[in-house]
Amino acid sequence: MYSITYKKKSYLCRQHETVLDTLLRNGINAPFSCKKGSCHTCLLHCSNGHPTSLSQQGIKPTLIEENYFKACQCIPETDMEIALPIKATTTPAKTTPQKQRDFPPPDAEMWAALDEGKLMMKILTTFYTWVFADDILSPYFANVTQQRVIEKVYSFHYQMFTGKKVFFGERPRNSHHWMVISDDIFEHRQQLMSKALQQHGLAPHLVSRWLAYEENYRNEIIKEKPISKVLFGEEVAYEGFESLVMEFSTLCDSCESEIEVGDTVRYHTRLGTVYCVKCTNLENL
Repeated sequence: MYSITYKKKSYLCRQHETVLDTLLRNGINAPFSCKKGSCHTCLLHCSNGHPTSLSQQGIKPTLIEENYFKACQCIPETDMEIALPIKATTTPAKTTPQKQRDFPPPDAEMWAALDEGKLMMKILTTFYTWVFADDILSPYFANVTQQRVIEKVYSFHYQMFTGKKVFFGERPRNSHHWMVISDDIFEHRQQLMSKALQQHGLAPHLVSRWLAYEENYRNEIIKEKPISKVLFGEEVAYEGFESLVMEFSTLCDSCESEIEVGDTVRYHTRLGTVYCVKCTNLENL
């Protein structure tokens, strides 16, 4: 096992464990988003030691020269001393609580062309089949089923096109609050959607109109780092750790040992992962 030194404290990285997983297991609120290397949110600087070649794939050459690497892709091969990039911070981006975005007027032509939802379900099924198989987009859906995503997006578009209110969960700003998505990733997503719409025979002017609807949410989805959720006009914490006393038995998400009722665990509030006492720093529990 190799040692990871961060803010003058050292942590042992287990076999097959990434630098990011080591930090999270020890209760360090390191910045991350997709955990699969797409977003580069977890970029760290290595001042001593050598990052793996895999952890530097896709990074700008100038950053590679300065020994930056993606923590989510780095299974250490040496001891490492690491730090956040100079201007990085683990706090969420400052946001101004905004009034909920209004839906556009109902679109009877679009809804008729979508066969009152039947064709829309086929389009979304094709699109999310591609998304879940896509190396760039699939990491953002690691903890949710394809069917659940399709159902929520269907309900959202149903209300947008018909004007009839349905419950679909959170609006795009809150549901994507933790996702660090660049313009390039958003464009890649739009290209797949356009392909799915065309494959199912939607008229060109309606394909353009559908994509224009989604463009309305570009500014809420694209961001350089996670933002806080806004509920009832107030910002709420978007992630971090808590200590919990378990009310039911489960398995540790790191070592897979059994956690009994009454055991104290470290809990990651966004991921929902739990870490047993053996996997954490006892003084921090």
